[in-house]
Amino acid sequence: KSDAKGVAANIVKLFKDPSEMVKIRAITCVGTIQPEFEKVAPHLFEATKDKMTTVKAEAIRTIPMLGRDQKTVELLFDSMGDADPLIPKAALEGFTRLKPPVNKDDLPVIGPRLSSPSSPVKKQAFASLVTIGETGSIYAKEVSQGLDETDNDLVLYALQCAMKYPD
Repeated sequence: KSDAKGVAANIVKLFKDPSEMVKIRAITCVGTIQPEFEKVAPHLFEATKDKMTTVKAEAIRTIPMLGRDQKTVELLFDSMGDADPLIPKAALEGFTRLKPPVNKDDLPVIGPRLSSPSSPVKKQAFASLVTIGETGSIYAKEVSQGLDETDNDLVLYALQCAMKYPD
């Protein structure tokens, strides 16, 4: 692995290869060798904009394996609202790979997503609030508004939060 990390700069060049399979394998390879996040993150974030959904999904799944910053958490939340079902699935997998998991430090990312027009993004924001603990209570107003939603699943997520922060 340590020898492989030195070739990461060459591997990320393959993210622009015309072949879908080469791009996916290159992204997977970077996830396996786990070079320094700062060196490959810009290339991975660029790959999340690829026109091929499978490439985009692989990048979304891989980024949290290499590092964690606010941009990564934002990407995962926002990917939950993608119309292609492969992308939210990749984002959910990405959430499981976050080290540490979503926590109180992510409240600035979670808060705005409680008002997102996308139900999947809101659901993930509510689900994240439940896991955070008492610090999530600063969004009690947004949780209360979630109880007025027409989407029953969204109401259930808001109810879980309401039970977590009864005051």
